[in-house]
Amino acid sequence: MKILDLVLMHKWYDMIERGQKFVEYRKAIPHWIKRLMLQYDTSAGKHIEIDNLTAQYLADVPNAITACLLSGELKFKEYDAVRFRRGYTKTSMLFEISGMYFGYGMYPHAGAPRNETVFNIVLGKRL
Repeated sequence: MKILDLVLMHKWYDMIERGQKFVEYRKAIPHWIKRLMLQYDTSAGKHIEIDNLTAQYLADVPNAITACLLSGELKFKEYDAVRFRRGYTKTSMLFEISGMYFGYGMYPHAGAPRNETVFNIVLGKRL
């Protein structure tokens, strides 16, 4: 099972634990682009890890991620589950990932930055 590990502030962790938050958000910055996506390499004929230069370009150019997803140049890494940690403590919980997509956050009251495109990690059942 491939698990995505994420550290959350106590506020967001507690909302997920109480069943009040069903989507986790990550800004489209180079760090998250590299952690969540793969790019297509025509010479290798497969998707590979994203390099720093490409990640910075994708973060700087509006709509680049959406265009590359639509063309197949980018795809999401295939994680089975997400493990949330409550800050930097040992407290954690594990959820299936029901889907990942790129777009505007659906629930600003649950941490989606206003008027920014973000990675949306949709939670499935708790494991």
